[in-house]
Amino acid sequence: GNGTGAGIGHDIWSLSSPHYGGNIMEKDSTIAGSSQSMPFYYSNSAGVASQTDRTFAMPQDWTVNGLQTLSIAFRGTPGNTGTLYIKINNTKIVYDLSATDIALSAWQAWNIDLTAVTGNLYNVTTLSIGVDGAGASGMVLIDDIRLYAQPGEMITPEAPDSAGLLAQYTFEGNANDSSGNGLHGTLAGSQIVSPGASGQGSAVEMTPGTYVDLGNPTSMDFGTGDWTVTAWFKTGMTGTGDANKGTIVGKGGDSSGGHRVALIMSETTEGVVTLVCDDNATKILTHSAAPTNDDQWHFVAGQRLGTEIRIFIDGQLEATETANSTYDLSGTSQHNAYVGAITDNSSMTRYKMLNGSVDEVALYNRALSAGEILWLAGRTTPFHKPF
Repeated sequence: GNGTGAGIGHDIWSLSSPHYGGNIMEKDSTIAGSSQSMPFYYSNSAGVASQTDRTFAMPQDWTVNGLQTLSIAFRGTPGNTGTLYIKINNTKIVYDLSATDIALSAWQAWNIDLTAVTGNLYNVTTLSIGVDGAGASGMVLIDDIRLYAQPGEMITPEAPDSAGLLAQYTFEGNANDSSGNGLHGTLAGSQIVSPGASGQGSAVEMTPGTYVDLGNPTSMDFGTGDWTVTAWFKTGMTGTGDANKGTIVGKGGDSSGGHRVALIMSETTEGVVTLVCDDNATKILTHSAAPTNDDQWHFVAGQRLGTEIRIFIDGQLEATETANSTYDLSGTSQHNAYVGAITDNSSMTRYKMLNGSVDEVALYNRALSAGEILWLAGRTTPFHKPF
């Protein structure tokens, strides 16, 4: 912490620490393709900033090969306060978007335009990361820090229009479809509760054995085309056995073969949402990067765009897998669509039942843009686009 209120790594020594006996570096929450991230704990009780420094044994030249952008991946924690900043040598750059992004529990990119940085980039000897603000405290995860020869880009949220909207379930008093297509659902033991994901309105709350039956409309058989499935969810489920897995939205058969599309909590890793696709021959699992079983509201989107199968968490693209262009999901009509459950294709019963709440479910027969997904995730201001 260089005499500041910063600390690097989890506390693995204190018996009271949730990380006692574990890993100093963070292994469970990383960006796609990374094996660990760096926990940056900060407490500005003794000053106005906490900071950690990286000193380069050999000075670096950040002007070579057309370098234009320094990109930093970070993930906040709810309740974090303060303003994120970096220093290149002694030149300070303050985070340029909303200061509250430091409290978002989603991986975000911060792209810094090096062409606008004053100071000597021919001879970079230190890179510092810190948080400003008297009394600020919290923990931020830092992952890839990279230099790019391309300029950074922004993603601007935009409200999706009704093009390609198959069904929409806002759970405002019932499970009716508000898209105008008449694909109404039925509450099966599940309860409408308030407030919903936005802190207003209502959502559907489920315990194991309860669900929402969306029927078996042929329009939800996506075939070989593009599609997007979105939802808000909140759960604290733990474990990875079938009884501990929670389906947010699912359609088709999920065992012993079968066509399926489903967003499932803890399908393979506790607390991680997986987009499960199966054409009855090849199962494709697209895993989100970080646990979201923290009993807080999160937004998830599963999507096919051409040959790419994608999953987004809280508006951010977290992982992409590849499907053949002829990958055909039209057979999901073998079983009904559900919120909170999916059908076991061998026993013909519902299982992997969610213990939690779901709100604002929507299904499209097109791939929403990154801006549209950001908007549905509640973002109204631009985000840095990850490289």
